[in-house]
Amino acid sequence: MTTKLGLQLQMHEGSADAWAIACRPAEMKVIWQGDQSNTLNTVVLDKYRQAGIPLVARPFTGAGSTQEGQFLANLDVGVQDMMWILRNFRAKWPHWVRYQVLNETGINAWAPAHAEFVRRIAAEARSEGFTLDLFNFPTGNPSHPAGWPPYESDPAGFMAELRRQWDPYLPGLYAIKEYGHRLGLNQYAPTYPMDVGSKFHILRHRMVLEVLPADLRDIEITVGETSIDRGGDFPREQRGFRSVCSEQQFADELRWLDRKLHEDVNVKVAHIFGSYIIYFDPARSFDVAGSGPVQQAIRDGANIPHIEPPPSPPPSPEPPPAESYEFTLGFATFAAAHPEVGEAAGPLGYDTWGNGLQLTTVGELRWWRIVNKITFLKHDARQ
Repeated sequence: MTTKLGLQLQMHEGSADAWAIACRPAEMKVIWQGDQSNTLNTVVLDKYRQAGIPLVARPFTGAGSTQEGQFLANLDVGVQDMMWILRNFRAKWPHWVRYQVLNETGINAWAPAHAEFVRRIAAEARSEGFTLDLFNFPTGNPSHPAGWPPYESDPAGFMAELRRQWDPYLPGLYAIKEYGHRLGLNQYAPTYPMDVGSKFHILRHRMVLEVLPADLRDIEITVGETSIDRGGDFPREQRGFRSVCSEQQFADELRWLDRKLHEDVNVKVAHIFGSYIIYFDPARSFDVAGSGPVQQAIRDGANIPHIEPPPSPPPSPEPPPAESYEFTLGFATFAAAHPEVGEAAGPLGYDTWGNGLQLTTVGELRWWRIVNKITFLKHDARQ
């Protein structure tokens, strides 16, 4: 079996090097940040193409919901603006195999507009010969447990809520299938090893397919981003895989992930986040570029048996803080009623979307702002 692992490249001069070509990835997603297609370096693109690596275009139209939401605010204008961008990219370099349209704009309140945008552009793009990765939901959105019935005690109730979250997007999903595009999902593991909580995180596509209507369960999927990401509560230099494991351990996890993806015919490729992503990750905590073990894992494809990682992650390079912590706000009330959450192990924090987080000695408590619910995720379960 050949690999299903691809790379994600931030385009810049000289970035087509021997390392990336020697990885022989399933494909390469090129993020072009700058004057869109006008200054695209086609010489670099041709080097990858000549090496037999399919290339996917990711026009950098903004960072997430705030900037890319402009395409959903006025659908008539948004669809035509995106078509103009796609035409420019193809005119500059006609060999893209697909184009990723928007990224991580999946805020549930925008679901009707997002679904209608996808429905419209799926049809128009196909009429002009474009193949797209669409929706490209961020990890956990819209399908992360958000104060719903705990899966462990009420799996039916949990799945019913998950199905309800996906229902508004069905018009767009049917258009993706009808016109031969792909559903895009970004899927990260929240820690090392990758399979901790995998059904909710790095393999969440399986749960998504389970709640979709039967006639959508053969929809093709691109995992647009995958890696280890500890989340926005950590500074960027501590979010990526390099903050929790070695290159070799990460490479072994990629082998495990590749084998898991080969079990799922829907998933066609998964792009490893972090190749030259300088604008996001100046400390390169996600960066795989130049790594020998990662290169070998991609080259090996799915033929290497999964090497079980050590039973516990390596010690942190810095000693844990000496101060003690207490549960605060609603977390204190929740913890008092649920002793299984353990003791507080960190301060109260908030992510980009205003959701609360507090680590415990055995997991983490999360407050989901939109639904005003608290959930607990235990960290010792390997899915």
